[in-house]
Amino acid sequence: MENFLVIAFWLLVSTLSGSIGAIYLKKAMNKMPSFTFKNIATSIDFYIGAFLYIVSAQTNIQLYKHLDYSIGFPMTSIGYIWTILISYFVFKEKITKEKILAIALIVIGIAFLGSAGGVS
Repeated sequence: MENFLVIAFWLLVSTLSGSIGAIYLKKAMNKMPSFTFKNIATSIDFYIGAFLYIVSAQTNIQLYKHLDYSIGFPMTSIGYIWTILISYFVFKEKITKEKILAIALIVIGIAFLGSAGGVS
């Protein structure tokens, strides 16, 4: 059970920080009148997004210490679920039937991987 909790923790932190980081990078790009070094260098949203991407990469490394890469990497697709949900609240994007189906397929796939990979 402890291994499951460790894996769940690293997976949650990794995927959530990556998704939130992407949201901040999108916010940074939306605010920029043009894509220039000066605009990037002065964007707090860019720095937050980049920092969260680094957090995501570091926590991915921790996740892979506890799982085979062939199991761990596909499990990070949970980030797509976070992105759909966060985009709904931040950018007021619609959650369509197709997105709900995609979420369901991701969850089913992760459940199969977890059981096949011996996550306990």
